[in-house]
Amino acid sequence: MQVATDCCDILGSEWLFGDSSLPDVCGESPVAMGSDCYSESFAGTYDVCAAQGARMCTASESLVPNNSGCGYNNQFFWSQTSCVDGSGDEGMYAVRASLFSGVAQECRTDLTQVLSVRCCSDTCN
Repeated sequence: MQVATDCCDILGSEWLFGDSSLPDVCGESPVAMGSDCYSESFAGTYDVCAAQGARMCTASESLVPNNSGCGYNNQFFWSQTSCVDGSGDEGMYAVRASLFSGVAQECRTDLTQVLSVRCCSDTCN
């Protein structure tokens, strides 16, 4: 298996998250042709990440990154971690991490909501 640094280079990201809890994971918000940043539904986020050779970040990975592209600091984005909301409905965690406003996780049951896209990798496809 290649180390994450090599995978990040392949994905176009030359850095790791820099957090000791995630030494082998890299991530970024990929940029589409024409330098537009992606905002997608849950399914759309999955597809964008797969097209980059990456995957959706887990909720715990999503709590770490800041300054990972597209000016998405303090913006919610989809994670691949499932959850159950207060009403008992199943959903997926939307996560926001910011150096200034802290971390937030919200269980979202409407998977068609359009959120920012952030992708992670720890292996190369």
